[in-house]
Amino acid sequence: MNNRANQRHEEHHVIKYFCIFNRMLIFVAEIFMLPSFVAGEVVLRLFQNLQCLRLSWLRRRHSSVKTQPVPLPDNEAQRLKALADYNILDTLPEQAFDDLTAIAAYICKTPIALISLVDSDRQWFKSKLGLESSEIARDGSFCSYAILQPEEILVVPNALKDDRFNNNPLVKGNPKIRFYAGVPLITPDGFPIGTLCVLDTIPHHLSYQQLDALRRLSRQAISLK
Repeated sequence: MNNRANQRHEEHHVIKYFCIFNRMLIFVAEIFMLPSFVAGEVVLRLFQNLQCLRLSWLRRRHSSVKTQPVPLPDNEAQRLKALADYNILDTLPEQAFDDLTAIAAYICKTPIALISLVDSDRQWFKSKLGLESSEIARDGSFCSYAILQPEEILVVPNALKDDRFNNNPLVKGNPKIRFYAGVPLITPDGFPIGTLCVLDTIPHHLSYQQLDALRRLSRQAISLK
C-alpha cells in the first residue's frame, strides 16, 4: 500500500514538473521570436515534442485501467479547428477565467471547478480550482462525454453508479470523483470546445437555479478571449 502511495506521489510530481518546464519553454520561445524567427521555431518544436511525450506517459499511466471508449463527435475535425482558432491552449492563467471557476464552485458548493478544453488527446484546464493537475488524458474523461450533447448539461450524481465512469482512474483513484456537472462551452459557430464543470468527492445534486447559473457562467467563459 505504501509503495502504491509513493508511486502516485512520484507521478504527481512528474506531471507538475512537466507543466513548469512547458511554461518555461513557451516563455523562452516568445523571447526568441522577437529577434530570431528560426530560434523561436526550434524552441516551439521542442515544446511540441515534449507535449507528445507527456501525453504518451499519461496514456501509459492509465493503460492498466479499463475505461469505456468515448465516441468522437461527428464534427470532430471542425471542432478541433474551432478550438485551435481560439489560440488558448497552454496559455498562462488569467484572472477573468479564475473568477468564473471560483463563482461556479461557490454557487454549486463543490470543492472543484474547472474550465476544461478538450483537445485531440488531452483535456487541458484553462482554469482550475481544487485540482493540481493542469491536464489529463482525454480517454474516458467526463468532459469528453459532455461535448457529445452540446445543448445539454451532463450531470453525474454518483460516478460509482454510472457504467461510463465507475472504472475511471479519477473515480477509482485520487481525487476519488463522485459527482460531475459540465456545461459545454459552445463557440458562436456551434462547436463544443470544452466545458465549465464542477466536481465533488461525494455524491451531489444541483438545483435548477444552480444549473441555470452554470449555463450562464459558461456563456461568459466562451465570450472571454
